Amino acid sequence: MNQIITLLSNLFSLTKVASVTLPGLLAAGGLALILWPAVPVDLIPLAVRSEQQIGDFDVPPDATCQGESTLGRHSAYDAVCSVRFLSMGQILESIGPGKSVPDGLGEIAQPLSDIQQQRTYSQFRKQQIQQQLVLDFDNQKFSECINLETSLKGREATENLQLKADLDIEEKQRSAAQDNYLAYLKSNNRSLAGHYQWEMNNFQGCITLKRYSVLWNERDILERERRLVELAREQNVITSRLADPGRLRPRLGFDDFMTGLVNHVVAFILLSLAAAIVVAAIDRAAFFGALFEDLFDGF
Repeated sequence: MNQIITLLSNLFSLTKVASVTLPGLLAAGGLALILWPAVPVDLIPLAVRSEQQIGDFDVPPDATCQGESTLGRHSAYDAVCSVRFLSMGQILESIGPGKSVPDGLGEIAQPLSDIQQQRTYSQFRKQQIQQQLVLDFDNQKFSECINLETSLKGREATENLQLKADLDIEEKQRSAAQDNYLAYLKSNNRSLAGHYQWEMNNFQGCITLKRYSVLWNERDILERERRLVELAREQNVITSRLADPGRLRPRLGFDDFMTGLVNHVVAFILLSLAAAIVVAAIDRAAFFGALFEDLFDGF
């Protein structure tokens, strides 16, 4: 409330309010109509939970690692959510008995239908409430998708830290096996040389598979970072729609509503003052002040 009082005080303290003229108001109103924003395309991004596999790397055919057979079977990158674009009109038309709401809105299908059955509300009021419910739910879904992507990204980063630690150990073990293999090969001990050769090759296979797993995780992390940017961008669209009181009537506090209203009034008065100055100057320069004296006698 203190903010509203401050805004009203600033409004009444404008020393030029009395100088607002009818020509200025008309010119400001004309400019407002000319510059009125166009009706936007009524499309909203809709977050839908899904499990999508997007590509994969092939395992090197010569990379084998005894005892660690799961390596090299890295699951393909899974997108936890997909994004669809639907108009609010399509969503509202899908509400009602015998109809099915679009994918991703199943959890609120019953509340949407209950609102539609309300007899105390006008149809316009029902649509306002349904739009608000859809956008609030969609906003929560985007937050959920962002949290899941962030969680999986953290898991893959942790896996890479563990894989790199294992790689350091196995590279040392491979080097030791290689040294033993060369030593026994020189001493013509083919039995032990063959054993350490197998050990060296096995460690090399394990190292190769772990390196590929690191590459897969790095790829997944970069893809998730791209997805996080995309999801945040689409969520901003929903946030902007929720903040638009002219079309979607969001739940605003009284203070927020009054603040926006006073800001609009102050902006229009300032526009009227500026327009009055310009119009008066044109009148004096082109018509020697006679035009508006005849049209608006007394103003």
